[in-house]
Amino acid sequence: MSNRIVISEPSLPSLEELKNSLDEIWENRWLTNDGPFLQQFENALRGYLGAKHVAVQTNGHSSLEIGLRALDLCDGEVITTPYSFVSTSHAIRNVGAQVVFSDIDASTFNLDPLLIEEKINPRTRAILATHAYGLPCNLEALDEIATRHGLALIYDGAHSFGTTVEGNALSLYGDICMLSFHATKIFNSIEGGALVTANEETLNRVRLLRNFGISGPDEISGWGTNAKMNEILAAVGLLNLKGVEEEISRRTQVGQQYRTSLQGNDALQLLDPGHGIRWNHAYFPVLLDESFAGDDLKRIEAALRIEGVVCRRYFSVSINTIDVYRDCPGADECRVSEDLARRVICLPIHGRMSTQDAEEVSSKLQRLL
Repeated sequence: MSNRIVISEPSLPSLEELKNSLDEIWENRWLTNDGPFLQQFENALRGYLGAKHVAVQTNGHSSLEIGLRALDLCDGEVITTPYSFVSTSHAIRNVGAQVVFSDIDASTFNLDPLLIEEKINPRTRAILATHAYGLPCNLEALDEIATRHGLALIYDGAHSFGTTVEGNALSLYGDICMLSFHATKIFNSIEGGALVTANEETLNRVRLLRNFGISGPDEISGWGTNAKMNEILAAVGLLNLKGVEEEISRRTQVGQQYRTSLQGNDALQLLDPGHGIRWNHAYFPVLLDESFAGDDLKRIEAALRIEGVVCRRYFSVSINTIDVYRDCPGADECRVSEDLARRVICLPIHGRMSTQDAEEVSSKLQRLL
């Protein structure tokens, strides 16, 4: 690779394979509207994930909004994490529900189940949790809380594709799990997203919602939008799926090298996947000591870039501190999320990196600490 080590690089199918798919699409002259490549893509995803139902849409965000609508969560309150990409909270607000923030666990970077109970009231309809960096939330605890209170449980699994828990795909948990297939993700269809569910009724509602609410040639059953994936993106996704295990394997090797190179440095902490977790290594976050927080973290990021290493402060903003969300319930009670947003930096990780690249990044980072 070049002497510049970038934060991520997209997986791409071979041009020859893609050309063969394009030739078939051109021959079919079927470009969108539930075409054969989309159907093959959804079937292949079901097989890979071991899922009952998978519905593919144009992107992860539209999928998440559709998922919320499919569960009829367009009013009331949804408890969610402030430590996520802003899409998570935007989806709740866009469908008409009230965002309620609950703080995260400093050891997992995911929702702290012990803090959720106090947020629940008669208006609470659901919990929307993010699997940050592709590592699982406390699945058992969240399921127990949601079941006991009669709440829907939705997972923002934008980072989670390929992570498994005791051999089961992480996306199988919850009433719905959203997946993102954006070009920056471990698995991509250039742009795309999906909803995974075990409930056939939910699947049918999703399919209506993604296609204007159309249920037949002359019948519109209700509200809907246009979130249909076209055939070209479906073809890219179908081809990329064949290489996702190799991508995860290469990322895991890079991650292992990072852990070896950075272990014993008291100025930083690394996330522990935990027993029974096959982490996809979608990202490689490093939590720096408080003495390097805020502006010092920005300085480190800039210095690494000068040395040819492109890192990312992600998530650099705790959502509860954004102007449009400052007045949401719980927004003033997210100290852990705010702290991590000032101290976490993600190191480069992707399938085109070598372990030598990881050693180089580690060395340059540690010289700045």
